[in-house]
Amino acid sequence: MKAILSEKNIVVVLFVIVLVTFVLAQEDSKQLEKLYSSGSNPGKGTDQLVHHFTAKPVAIPAQN
Repeated sequence: MKAILSEKNIVVVLFVIVLVTFVLAQEDSKQLEKLYSSGSNPGKGTDQLVHHFTAKPVAIPAQN
């Protein structure tokens, strides 16, 4: 009787998982690259990121 989870099958499954992970990471990096650099308006993407992650000042009430 042949084992389903032999070493060879485990290696193949892990290889496929790694391959899929790298493909997904490449797609994400392409999207980030588009966000960081836009063709007609350089810096547009970075302005959006800075605006999104910049903390707004908050008034602290005086304690009396």
